[in-house]
Order: sequence, then structure tokens, then C-alpha cells
Amino acid sequence: MASDGPKLFDPNTDDPFDLARLRVSQDFLESTPTKKLITTVPIRRPGPQDFVRVHPSVEYRGLFALLELKEDREIYPVDLRAVPELAGECFVATLFTAITRSGVLFLWPVRIPAAAPPSSVMNSRRVMGLTPRLRITN
Repeated sequence: MASDGPKLFDPNTDDPFDLARLRVSQDFLESTPTKKLITTVPIRRPGPQDFVRVHPSVEYRGLFALLELKEDREIYPVDLRAVPELAGECFVATLFTAITRSGVLFLWPVRIPAAAPPSSVMNSRRVMGLTPRLRITN
């Protein structure tokens, strides 16, 4: 009598207490395709050693009122109805959609020049994000 291997359970049984009918094989995770679901996108500046790419399309950027909590190092978008109440704590910035070399998606806030202190670094970041990308073709 040839055997194809050990049977884990009998599919014809109607026993509701048979735990073998509920067991998942050990290679279940390897045989199931999964994709990581992005549930939050942080608003942050890139690190000094991060190589980032900014999406060139206008649809992937926007002008927003933001609130920065310095103790928590977090930046949050603010509802425009709350801006008058938070006038001293909010700032206006363009959020650029960016991605790091390792695939981490984030929104890069760049203050608009009227709200930014006079800084060549701040203005160069803004110009870099607004400059159209040139493609060299042969």
C-alpha cells in the first residue's frame, strides 16, 4: 500500500472539535502574497545623510498650514478654521511628497519665503522643489 505522506486530517469528518481542521500549515506565510499597507505618512525634514527624491508633479505637493510640536518633534496639518486661534504657533509651508533610497515615504515641509527667516538654505530647498526637472535625451 503506497502512502503519499502522513495525513494531517480527514476532510470527510464532521467532528466540530477536530482541531486538525483548523490548523494552518507552517509555510502559510510564505505561500500567501502580502503587501505592506501604509497607514500614516510622516511630515518631517529629511535627515542630513538621507538621499531623497521629490515627486516632480504638481499634484504631489500642496500649500498647508502646519503646527510643529517641538517637544515631540512632530508636525501636524492644521484645519484652516483653527489657524486664527493658533496664529502664533502655525506656519505655512509647501508639502512635497518625497521618498528615501530605502523606500520610506514622507512629506517634506518647506516654509514659504514670506514666513521663513531669511536663509539661503531654506530658499534653495524651495527653489529645488519648484524648479522643473530637465531630462537630457540623446
